[in-house]
Amino acid sequence: MIELLAGGPAEIDWERVRADAPGLHALAMDICENGLREPIRLDPYGRIEDGVHRTLSLWLLGFKGDVPATRPSPTPTGYEEGAFWKLPHLPTITETIREAMLQSGPEEWENYWGWLTLKLDTASIIAGDPFLEWLHSRHPFRCGVLSMAPFSFYGWHTDGRRGVSINMLTDFTPGRHSSMFALPRDQSRSPGRFFELDYEPNRFYLFNNQIEHTVVNYEGNRFVFSIEFDEDRDTLTFAQLKREIEA
Repeated sequence: MIELLAGGPAEIDWERVRADAPGLHALAMDICENGLREPIRLDPYGRIEDGVHRTLSLWLLGFKGDVPATRPSPTPTGYEEGAFWKLPHLPTITETIREAMLQSGPEEWENYWGWLTLKLDTASIIAGDPFLEWLHSRHPFRCGVLSMAPFSFYGWHTDGRRGVSINMLTDFTPGRHSSMFALPRDQSRSPGRFFELDYEPNRFYLFNNQIEHTVVNYEGNRFVFSIEFDEDRDTLTFAQLKREIEA
């Protein structure tokens, strides 16, 4: 089918088109004279949502240029802002975390919800970081480093207990990796849509654990510092904590 369409018509009997499909003929003549007045509208998957007849008219006319088309943004307005937020506060804990990892033994890395995790001493980590000290005084938390092996992934999920967390990708994480959030979807087999959180190393990110998400890691181990609050999803939400930090 694609090959047939790509080849285009060898010759068009416009009188027959006028007789069999007068509306299509009139549209083609209008485009020929005035150009395409409105772009073709596509859905998120690149399918024609509005403009099938205009597209057929262009094909009949043998149009070979780029067809003006519009496509919705990959993320609906406001949705991405509710999934993650890069905090304005610059961390001062990178070297402390690095030192804790270098001094740790294999036996200190434990399996925690499927993550190989090094639990850190919270008091030592927050000491000297004004933002973390302020945050802990309002919302007590524990913290650690989550390690992800090369060529591994953590499946799509929402957290059962956590409503919000704070993550920081360390700058000693080589290779490619991707954290993704799913857009709202039904549970059918139809394709879903997602958008990516592109971590800037050594920056804190507020992370909405109640939006479906996944992580994929390629070559190299991936190390992320993560904060887990004592409060659960019913008592501390992404929106609530974001408002507090912004205030």
